[in-house]
Amino acid sequence: MKKYQKILACSVAIAISAGATGVYAFSQMHNASAINTDTVETETPVVQEETVTERVSAEGTPFKSETVYVLCNNDSSVRDIIVSDWLKNPEALGNIADISTLSNIQNVKGDEAFTQSGSELTWFAGGNDIYYKGESSGSLPVDVNVTYTLNGKQVSLNDIKGKSGHLVIEYTYTNNAKVTKTVNGKERRIYVPFMAASTAILDNEIFQNVSVTNGKVISDGEKMIVVGMAFPSLAESLGLDEMEDLDITIPETFTIEADVQNFKMQNTITVVSNEIFNDLDFDKTDSLDELEEKINELNDAANKLCDGTTQLYDGIDELSNGVGDLTDGVDQLYDGAGDLKDGANQLSDGTGQLLDGAQSLSDGANTLADGADSAKDGASQLVSGFGQVTAGGKSLADGINSAKDGAGKLSAGINSAYDGSGQLVGGFGQIMDSAPALKDGITSAKDGATQIDAGLGSAKDGSSQLVGGLNQVKDGANALGIGINSAKDGATQIDAGLESAKDGSSQLVGGLAQVKNGAFALDAGINSAKDGANQLDDGISQALDGSSALVAGFEQVTNGAGQLKEGSGTLTEGVESLSDGSEQLKDGSASLADGSDKLTAGAGQINTSAGQLSEGITSAKDGAQVLSDGITSAKDGAQALNEGATTITGGLDSVSAGLDSANENLQATIAVNQQVLASLKAMNEAQPSEQLATTIATLEKTIAGQQKIADSMKEGGALKDGVTQLQDGATQLQAGLGSLSEGLTTADEGATALTDGLTTIDEGGKALSAGTNQLYTSAQQLQAGAHSVSDGASALNDGMTEFAGGSTQLIGGLDSLMNGIAQLSAGASNLNDGLGQLKAGSFALTDGMAQLSDGSAQLNGGLSQLSDGAGALDGGLGQLKAGSSALTDGMVQLSDGSTQLNGGLVQLSDGATALDDGLGQLKAGSSALADGMSRLWQGGEALTDGLTQLSNGATALNDGLLQLKDGGATLVGGMSQLSDGANALNGGLGQLSGGAGSLEGGLSQLSGGARQLADGAQSLYDGAGELSDGASQLADGAGQLYDGVSELHDGTKKLADGVQKLKDGGKELDDGMHQFKSEAIDNITDLYNTEVKDLIDRFKAVGDTSKEYRSYTGLGDGMDGSVKFIYTMDGTESN
Repeated sequence: MKKYQKILACSVAIAISAGATGVYAFSQMHNASAINTDTVETETPVVQEETVTERVSAEGTPFKSETVYVLCNNDSSVRDIIVSDWLKNPEALGNIADISTLSNIQNVKGDEAFTQSGSELTWFAGGNDIYYKGESSGSLPVDVNVTYTLNGKQVSLNDIKGKSGHLVIEYTYTNNAKVTKTVNGKERRIYVPFMAASTAILDNEIFQNVSVTNGKVISDGEKMIVVGMAFPSLAESLGLDEMEDLDITIPETFTIEADVQNFKMQNTITVVSNEIFNDLDFDKTDSLDELEEKINELNDAANKLCDGTTQLYDGIDELSNGVGDLTDGVDQLYDGAGDLKDGANQLSDGTGQLLDGAQSLSDGANTLADGADSAKDGASQLVSGFGQVTAGGKSLADGINSAKDGAGKLSAGINSAYDGSGQLVGGFGQIMDSAPALKDGITSAKDGATQIDAGLGSAKDGSSQLVGGLNQVKDGANALGIGINSAKDGATQIDAGLESAKDGSSQLVGGLAQVKNGAFALDAGINSAKDGANQLDDGISQALDGSSALVAGFEQVTNGAGQLKEGSGTLTEGVESLSDGSEQLKDGSASLADGSDKLTAGAGQINTSAGQLSEGITSAKDGAQVLSDGITSAKDGAQALNEGATTITGGLDSVSAGLDSANENLQATIAVNQQVLASLKAMNEAQPSEQLATTIATLEKTIAGQQKIADSMKEGGALKDGVTQLQDGATQLQAGLGSLSEGLTTADEGATALTDGLTTIDEGGKALSAGTNQLYTSAQQLQAGAHSVSDGASALNDGMTEFAGGSTQLIGGLDSLMNGIAQLSAGASNLNDGLGQLKAGSFALTDGMAQLSDGSAQLNGGLSQLSDGAGALDGGLGQLKAGSSALTDGMVQLSDGSTQLNGGLVQLSDGATALDDGLGQLKAGSSALADGMSRLWQGGEALTDGLTQLSNGATALNDGLLQLKDGGATLVGGMSQLSDGANALNGGLGQLSGGAGSLEGGLSQLSGGARQLADGAQSLYDGAGELSDGASQLADGAGQLYDGVSELHDGTKKLADGVQKLKDGGKELDDGMHQFKSEAIDNITDLYNTEVKDLIDRFKAVGDTSKEYRSYTGLGDGMDGSVKFIYTMDGTESN
């Protein structure tokens, strides 16, 4: 319902509130189920007993409390009317006279009997109260009608059961109880003032979005209780439509709107009663002059109150302005603290990244230093290995040179043996006697030759393996091939010479006379051969020693190569560590640079924020001062307002007392006027007079007007209630002003504390600004250094990439060197084994030569004819000499080819190839020697058989010696080439050893630099850790500062909101007070002078009409009573 704007509205609201409370209590007792009429007589007294008993006790007369139950169908039609009556017997009468129009009357609580005559009843009460009920078919004072509209279409309740949509339920109340009364000299239709209150219980699962008009919704979680209220025809009785200055709406209907699902509804209840209007008393009046005086005092107090509220609003406005400045300052402080927190967090994050980068840099530097140390150790092992290899290479060269000398002597001995064999051919005729000894010597020589052949085979195998390890020397091998071809040409010429020597030896066979001379020559040749064999044995011993040294050297080379391999592995690990460390260094330095950038940015933000923070603190201090000034002004205004409110309270007390006094005076005046009126009427009856009649009429109107005024000034009257409400409002205002004064005192203390705190914060903010400025400068320096470190790390990483590539190539070369050394070592071992066998063969050859010497001594007497064959042999040897010259030329070419092998392992490969070829030729020569020895042995056999076969044996001996001679020459050439290759190998190993030494020196420098880098990285890491700790502390402090400022920020917002609310409240209070004065206080006077008199008369008429309607069924003589009606409307579940 609308807000009542005048004094009358207050009265109606009180009535409505009282009625709503009663209806709600009743609805709690009657949960909308169908009323059990068998028990209504016990419920009704409970509701009414206390109130009525008080009245009965005061009056001391029988009292009828009547409750009418109207049972309605769901179409609002009346089905039954059941009345419950309670006859109260306060004087304990024996009989009670009653009036009732009911039928089927039953005593429901006792056995008291009654007699009936028409509507008159006499109850034989026996001093007891009587409870009875009956039925009625009479008309009701109020008709209740309920309509249902679903989705805009009016329908019956039965039609919409189970349906859904938007439902409107409207209660309409028709007042049928009316009388005609004279009000201010006019006939007025006055209705009995009933209050109708309807209640319904709604299920939350069915009804949603519930709203009511002229009512209230109460929910208990599962169900909703709706209560509506109406005063049918009360507005018409009061004539409100005729009063222009009164904008009052009194409800006459009740509406429920809701969205329903699967609609169903329980029974509803409506209570209709006029009891609240029976308490209105308009019979007392007061002095109008005194009332007017008090109204003027009320106006003065209202003026003072308006002045106080205006002053309060001005003070609050200043407070609001101060809070605005404070809020601006705190906002700047909050923003600065936020920037400081963000910058500190960025600084902490950046120092964290810097710490991580420094850790990576330190780890990488340590890894680099460890790798450099490992590489240094590997290089040292490499240098040591190369030293051993170099020593082994020198020993190899020395051994090969010794073998070369021995090979030369062997060749010379073979030549002498070949010369002697020529003489031997001529003198074999004389050796018949010494043939057995010769045979033994030949056998020994054969065995030695076989051993030599086997040894040369092993040497050949070793040289082949040596060649397999040095096959990479292509150019020198080609040059050696040229020399070998030349040697081959020489060998061809030697072969031609041997053919000539063969012819000469044939001539020697025919001249046994010359055997003697040949025997002498043979003896000398054998002696020479013996010497050569001894020299060969020495050479082989030296070769064997050199071979052993070579093997030992190769073992050292192999060990050195192994160490070199291990060093290369260490070098690889070191390079990998260096590479990883370099990458980590690069990444760490990049992180360092990024962190320093963020650090600088964060420090810059912190520096800027610190400045903003300082400015914000200054603004906050200014705002706090303005706030303090505003609070002081507000306290002054509140004090003035409190004084005004005290004045108003005193004025209202005076007004209330004045109203009481005026009412008493007016009542006295009315009584006097009534006496005067009675006297005038008596005079007019005795002596009628027009003048007296006019005076009587005027006096009657005056008395009626005075009575209306008196009614408004008594308890419950419009003026009295208005003053009471003003007194209550003034009391609340004073209480509120007391709370306001206390709050302003607290705010003043808080503002003082705020100012002190801001002063402290200002000092800290200035120190913080200076510190952040220094931090920003340091961060810029750190940023420059971090970028330098990052650039250096990138360059170092690039260098490490190249170093890693070089180390990979070095390792690849070491693998090839290891393979070659392995083959060289195997070849040297085989060579050593072959030389061992050659040594054994040389022993046998020496023994054979000794036996040959003995045999030749015995043959010396019989080989005279060999002398003649020596001449022919000399001619063949001349041709052999020519072939030897050609062989010398080839050897020169071979020497030229060996020169091309200089420069390291390539020359060694060529020498090895030449050695292999030479050993091949020597192998061929040794095979020929073996064949010759075999033939010589056969010749010895033939010699024993006869001189005839001696010639064949001598020829075979000659051929074998020739081949041996050729092989010896080839052996000398091969040994020369082997010596050259060994020398070249020794030179190359020296160069390699020098390079390894340089590598060791470079790695030593790298190790030292890496160690310095590791130390510097550790120092950087330690510094970064300290910086990170400081940044973390700064971030924590900034976070705490931000939290504190955030709380301050939130507090100022709340303060601003509170002050704004205080300002709005002060504004509303000021506006309300002015509005109250203009619309309430000012209008009270206007209302009193214009419409209050008539309204009071109408209220009096309404009250009188209500008091006259006390029963539905009737009252006996001298009986008082009250009545209320309870309507129950069936719901969808009632059928």
